[in-house]
This record gives sequence, structure tokens and C-alpha cells, in this order.
Amino acid sequence: MNIKNIATLIFCGLAFSNIANADLITLTDPETGQGLEAGQTTPAAPLGNSAWSATTFGNAGAYSEYYLYWDTDPSTTEYYLGDLISLSFDTLKNSGVNDFFIQIYTTVDGNHDGSGWYGQRLTFDPLYANNINAPANNWNTWSTLAGTNQLNVYDHQNYGGYAAPTLAQLLDGSYVDDPFYTFDDIDYSREAIRGITIKTGSAWGTTFSGSIDNVNFDFGNKGQLQFDLEANSVPEPAMLVLFSLGLIGLRRKLR
Repeated sequence: MNIKNIATLIFCGLAFSNIANADLITLTDPETGQGLEAGQTTPAAPLGNSAWSATTFGNAGAYSEYYLYWDTDPSTTEYYLGDLISLSFDTLKNSGVNDFFIQIYTTVDGNHDGSGWYGQRLTFDPLYANNINAPANNWNTWSTLAGTNQLNVYDHQNYGGYAAPTLAQLLDGSYVDDPFYTFDDIDYSREAIRGITIKTGSAWGTTFSGSIDNVNFDFGNKGQLQFDLEANSVPEPAMLVLFSLGLIGLRRKLR
């Protein structure tokens, strides 16, 4: 598995082969995103010793965001959306309906681009999942696979809904997209992935308290990215410096 950029890591000539061949990637730097902190939770985090939690409660207009992946060289493509077999993540929150969600940004290609820096923005939001069974104050798993808490997906022209397609439907060439949720003239399987974020909404971040951990992306033959969101230091401090520099640079670029 050739990982070009994990959490917008700037390589500066350092080898990344050990992590690239691993299933587990431990991140310990929520401060390089925004509206996030790391620490232990009750119940305990589903992976490792800690999780990341939103810090936006009481702050009007605030939201949480962290780039798990950013492709700094869109001239070559590491992952296409069609490579994605499934994604999943675990969240812990109170009785409110809002929750952490995942957004995947694709590379600009001139077809219904959402902005000058991204093409499509695919959102996987627990609010609009199928077969929801997510007790408050418990860790719950959300997945694009069929079953309980199955995530649907919608593109940037809409704010979501319960009739949005599943990931499997979106990538099925015979599926007729509803233009309300996705664009019917886009072959989403050929969309090149530019970035992946975990996020909360600015409209409700001020009332949200919750945590996220164990974020997984299964790219089939291209490997699996599993993110353990931790508070403890990793054994290679030089890597942490590079992670921080890369994410600070990305935030400045996107502002």
C-alpha cells in the first residue's frame, strides 16, 4: 500500500514504508485540526486508550474538523472513490441527533465541481443512517455496509436526507442517481479522492458534546487505513513535528 499523504504529512525525505504497510495509524495531534481535544472517555474508547472529543460546546458558529488524508499532488491519483469498499467509525454522544460525520473530497474535474479546490464533497452522516440503533452515552459503530447504523451518502448540492443512496448504490453503474442527493451524470467510481475529514456542523457545534475513534477505510487491494485517535505520544517525535507542520500548512491554504 503506497500512502502518499496521511493527515497531510510532509515527508521531507523520511521513509514512510513501516506505516504504509500497517493496518493501524495512530494520530495524537487533534490540535492541528480545530475544535478537538484528546482524552479518555466513559465508556472507554473502542480502540486504544483514548479518543478525540469536540470542544465546541457553548461557542456559537464553532465546529470540529480534522483532515485524516490529503493528496498534495492531484496530478497523480492514489485512491479513487471506486476503490472504497467500505468506511466505518465509532462515536459517543448524548441524546442529541447530531454527531461526527465523514466527508470525502474529490479532485476538481470540471463536472459539477463544488469549489475551486474540490470537485465533489461526499458526506457520510449518522443523522441520515438506515436502521439506527445508537443508544445515548454508548459507543456506536456507523458503517457503509448493510445492517444496523448503515451510512448513506450525499453530495455537496444537498444537506442530506433519508432517501440518499448507500455507498454501494452510488458506485453501481446501473443505479439511477437521484439528482437531489447526488448528480446523475457523474461516474462517482472514477472520482479521484483529494481529501478526507472528520467533522461536525457549524450550525449545531455550540450544542454538541461527543467523541470519535476507530475510523476505518477499506480500499480493497489498495489496503486499509485504520485511524486510532489517541492522546499519548507516539515513539517517533520527529513524525509528530511533520504532522503538525503539514496540517498547519493545509489549514492556511484552505482559508
